[in-house]
Amino acid sequence: MATIPKDRFRQLLAQIRQKYSLSELRAILKEEGLVTAVGWDQLAERFEEGDAALQIKGEKILKQIHGDLILGGTKDVHIFDLQKGEASKIAEVLKDIEPASPSYGAIYPLALSETALRELPYDYELAGKVAYPNGDISLVYCAKRTVEEQVRYGTNEVAAAVRDAFAGFDEFIAIRKMDFQVFDVLTVRPKLDRIEILIDYPDRIRGPETSEGRCLSILGRTVTLVPSLNSTYEHNKPLNLLACINNLYQKKNEGRVSRLLFRSPTDSVKKESMTSSKDLRIETFHAAGVVAVGTITPYDVTVTWDKLIGVQGTVGVRVGTPISSLSSEEPYVRTARIFDARSDAAILAVVNKLVSYST
Repeated sequence: MATIPKDRFRQLLAQIRQKYSLSELRAILKEEGLVTAVGWDQLAERFEEGDAALQIKGEKILKQIHGDLILGGTKDVHIFDLQKGEASKIAEVLKDIEPASPSYGAIYPLALSETALRELPYDYELAGKVAYPNGDISLVYCAKRTVEEQVRYGTNEVAAAVRDAFAGFDEFIAIRKMDFQVFDVLTVRPKLDRIEILIDYPDRIRGPETSEGRCLSILGRTVTLVPSLNSTYEHNKPLNLLACINNLYQKKNEGRVSRLLFRSPTDSVKKESMTSSKDLRIETFHAAGVVAVGTITPYDVTVTWDKLIGVQGTVGVRVGTPISSLSSEEPYVRTARIFDARSDAAILAVVNKLVSYST
């Protein structure tokens, strides 16, 4: 029986740690009948010190969790409807495409270290492909991105020389640029005649880059593999998700609303959220307020589903638009943010709901 390298568990846990909290991972490991621990290092040690059966099962589950996070996790989604039969033709072409990434391919699906990323350009490379039993195909594009981290220090936390040089200052901010690897995904679904593009680490996007710009880059990169996608790329018109905001809010049996921004009939603007796992729609204060003022106009809603058929764990979505867009003639919401999706199955379930509530 092959021995699993000791550092294998630390590598996998380091990757998972970027997108899951320890409490979230512990819940999944308990479901799988695996060991848990109070800290990340302790968890790695428990796997490393376990018997062969535990190590084999542990590596398998951790690899599955990490792989599913590449295809799921928290991502911005852009949905493109295609002409009937077009998605099938695209999938046929993609069947013969094999990833060939000189920068990321060697250790994919693991991410490169920050040191290895430092010398790379920001261009996308096709690093992975997943073919599903139902005919869907996902392409995984990797690239380097950079974000600035800010750390605040009080005057008693810095050296005396710094305090003397900046006498009278109460606080200091240190800025560090951090390189990280993104896993953006394009999935073609032949039976549904659509393409979905998922943008990784959406909370780290900073101007001038945008989620919409990243989406267009992924489409452009895929056009080099599938020229027939050129029309979709040039038109760049994902499904308008504006109607999802009100429709999801109004549908009382669709998950639970945890956050809502809305305008009242008297033109006051409200922001409400729940600190518990209850539905804002039936919270006493909110429900009574809606009855008192009449119809409200939601423009930003977050919905979470604790149970969906074929989906493990909870999964949520946020759909929103600036309040200023409510007064425009043709408001257009190009994207939604899916969060805590454990796998492509969770992504698919949420996107199906977005499509159904988009009209």
